[in-house]
Amino acid sequence: MALDDKMKDSIISRIKDDDCREDVMRTFVYSHLANNLHPAKGEYGVDGEFVLMLNNKKVLFEGSYRPAEGYPYDNAYKFGGNYLKSVNDRAWNGIIHKVDEAEKYRYNIWEAMQPTTTPALFGGEMGIDSVAKFLYSFNVSEYVMGIPGPIENGVQTYLDSTLVYKNQLLNSYNGVGIIDSEDSIYTVYLPTNRLWNEFQETYGKHFKYDLTTTVKPENLEPEDLDSLMYMYPRINMVKYLTFSDRENETYVDPDSMMTANTDRYKRLRVARSDMQSYEVAEYEGILSNGSIKVIDKFPYTVFELWHDTIWIEAESETMRTSAKADDTFSSTVNKDRVRRDHPDFGVETFVYYELHSNGQDTFVTYKLPNVKSASYKIGIVTVPKNLTEDVELPSADTFLDIAVKQSGSTNIYEIFEIPLNHERIDTLFLPIPDDFGYYSGDEPATITFPDCEYYNTNDPKHFNTVLNISSYCWAQDNYDKSLRIDKIILVPVEDPE
Repeated sequence: MALDDKMKDSIISRIKDDDCREDVMRTFVYSHLANNLHPAKGEYGVDGEFVLMLNNKKVLFEGSYRPAEGYPYDNAYKFGGNYLKSVNDRAWNGIIHKVDEAEKYRYNIWEAMQPTTTPALFGGEMGIDSVAKFLYSFNVSEYVMGIPGPIENGVQTYLDSTLVYKNQLLNSYNGVGIIDSEDSIYTVYLPTNRLWNEFQETYGKHFKYDLTTTVKPENLEPEDLDSLMYMYPRINMVKYLTFSDRENETYVDPDSMMTANTDRYKRLRVARSDMQSYEVAEYEGILSNGSIKVIDKFPYTVFELWHDTIWIEAESETMRTSAKADDTFSSTVNKDRVRRDHPDFGVETFVYYELHSNGQDTFVTYKLPNVKSASYKIGIVTVPKNLTEDVELPSADTFLDIAVKQSGSTNIYEIFEIPLNHERIDTLFLPIPDDFGYYSGDEPATITFPDCEYYNTNDPKHFNTVLNISSYCWAQDNYDKSLRIDKIILVPVEDPE
């Protein structure tokens, strides 16, 4: 796209700072050069055609070659809303369309989240300073080496080396989305400063780390653990702020919105009306890749997002740290004889872990990964042998002693003589013990972990929270005392109001 001399002189005269003249002119030129040839070709449809410019932004090319009423030139084309004085002027390396006004630079969502870009959205309780500062704090500069140049004083030099910024939160898996890209269309809901701070006060307590622990990833120091309490609740919040407009138009009910997060197990779908009802402001102007809305309340809780159920498959050796029995092995359940007594927590894969016992008690320990400093109900899915295969020995009344420990030898929960059901697949939620620590009923206990061990890893050595299970019976050796476990589950308990 070309400008006449008068228009160029007008733009140059506005650049008073010599230090930024080159950057401004580069930005301006890149806004008017397309990546490929785009001739004006007859009539465009109602939606026109988007042209990718050198600044990676897309500009709408629309209209017709036929002159039309209201158009000042002998064509009815527009580029980015500007009239075209002439089209398809040939040059030796391309095509020139002459515009009558400069194309306006349209910020993308990421660029608009800066105080200098959008001052109206910053400042006070209703501003977005906090979330914007947090996201931009992950910017890092990375040196990109250019092509080899001459050797000077015995040292290899490089030409065209540069620094580029990267931000690990600008991704669609565990971040806010690729909101610095022009390849899609998003709606981003940014919390006000007040909402951001309230969220930390409410949920930061779920990330209370033991600063003295030695059981943690090796690269973390005590001060790093302290910063995780600040960082993790915020990271887990920003993952659910960006919604994909393009996908909503194609696949999803128009009355709902789906997050741009590509983790299919964590994608959130909410009613569009719920999000809109909490809007208090928005970016005024056209952004190149979507829109920014400001909200003062979330239509979902952390229990719908990142504070979810933890599953440990009993047959996996990853978190099983010790076992005592004559024999330990995994086996397959006879599918025809399994009864699903609990639709949410029953046997799914028909594979379980068995502690086989010929007359002696059994014992097994599991590490519980990525627990938060929060409350859970803990369940154990057991599989009776008489539901899985023909047995020669009858099943005796079996009892379980269970303890949950964190930070060494301290028991945060302990109970004795829980009866094990041999008649059905049983999801046993650890019950409330009596005053002496013994089983007295099936009402589930709420077990609170004082320390957080959320490192987002699956390495057993990073976790210090364990579940000890002992099984025994008072019968003689001619009874089967084997213990079979399908999985262990930790279901979060919502905080009291």
